[in-house]
Amino acid sequence: MMELMRGSWTVKRLDDLNGKVDQGFERIDADLRALRVETRTEFTALRTEMESGFGQVDQRFERLDERLDERLDDRFDA
Repeated sequence: MMELMRGSWTVKRLDDLNGKVDQGFERIDADLRALRVETRTEFTALRTEMESGFGQVDQRFERLDERLDERLDDRFDA
């Protein structure tokens, strides 16, 4: 039985198997590249959104700081 299995693996069959393995890795490589692009795009969008949100929070803190400074100045003046 073992000799029969060995005899059935011809060079052509090995070449076919090798080609299928190469195609499989090419597909996986393409999928990984697409995932990297998608991930990079999503992280860029998220970073932009976060920076915008942080900018708005910074503005609110600046306005709050100005109001506190005005109140403190009014109290010291009184």
